[in-house]
Amino acid sequence: MEEYLPPGFRFHPTDEELVTYYLNNKIADCGFTCRAITAVDLNKCEPWDLPVLASMGEREWYFFNLKDRKYPTGLRTNRATQAGYWKTTGKDKEIYKDGVIVGLKKTLVFYRGRAPKGEKSNWVMHEYRPEAKPTFKSNKDEWVVCRVFKKSSSTAKKPPHTPSSSSQQYTALDDSSNIVTHDLGETIEIPNHSVPNGGQPGLTTAVLTINYPT
Repeated sequence: MEEYLPPGFRFHPTDEELVTYYLNNKIADCGFTCRAITAVDLNKCEPWDLPVLASMGEREWYFFNLKDRKYPTGLRTNRATQAGYWKTTGKDKEIYKDGVIVGLKKTLVFYRGRAPKGEKSNWVMHEYRPEAKPTFKSNKDEWVVCRVFKKSSSTAKKPPHTPSSSSQQYTALDDSSNIVTHDLGETIEIPNHSVPNGGQPGLTTAVLTINYPT
């Protein structure tokens, strides 16, 4: 729930943070828990039911999921629910840290009904897994972390925002730093006690606009 965080803070980790911190910790210790990421069986949940199961989130929701193999001795994943199925789209994206591949991101879209005649929906999932290829022995314990969100059906593009001359816009970094920077290179110190959740990666503040008197 968002009440865990002070106003203005959002859980929005980078791809690298999701893999190297959250997913790697879950794989190393299945008892690892995170306030912002709930463990669920995505094959038993429809996408529109996931927001109420999530720990927090308004437009995107995060989950740990233990992959379900379609066949006991195979590597194909079962992605069907009662109402439909998740279908892979595009190629997996490589995730790097310091020039080294640490994980892969798969994009999936939810279809209502049964393949191959399912009806495409606006629900999208990003599934993150470690770079190491799974083996038959590890099939039953392959954790992934997923980001689920619903794409807007509107195709209208918003006009770009241009700050007025009497205001400057500052954007906070993630909670691993207590410094806010803006495009002119100046810095503003943020007290450490203002960073919640024990310094876990991925917490960011909303954009802060400071208006100067004219």
